[in-house]
Formats: sequence, structure tokens, C-alpha cells
Amino acid sequence: MESRAAASRLRAAGLLAQHADHREIQAWTYETEAWRALTAGDYVRAFSSNVCSISRNFRM
Repeated sequence: MESRAAASRLRAAGLLAQHADHREIQAWTYETEAWRALTAGDYVRAFSSNVCSISRNFRM
């Protein structure tokens, strides 16, 4: 139950950051999701969360 609540709060923070165009908070949400996946042993999801963060927050 706590994990679902944490995931919901993280998604809400990501949406708010996206609407506010606040890249630092958006990056934090991807980093946090990657950390949650890594500690759960889901290495593929952890990697894809980091790649998503890099591609969305460090556009040239």
C-alpha cells in the first residue's frame, strides 16, 4: 500500500513539474523512480527511467 501511495505522489510531482516547466523537479522524479526500480531489483526499468530523464532534461 505504501509503495502505491509513494508512486502516486511521485507521478503527481512529475505532472506538476511538467506543467510548471520545472526541469530540475522533473529530473528528480525520474531519478527517484529509477532508484525505486533499482532497489526493487527491476534493473531494466531503472535504466529506462534514467535514459528518459537524460533525454528529456538535457536537450541540446
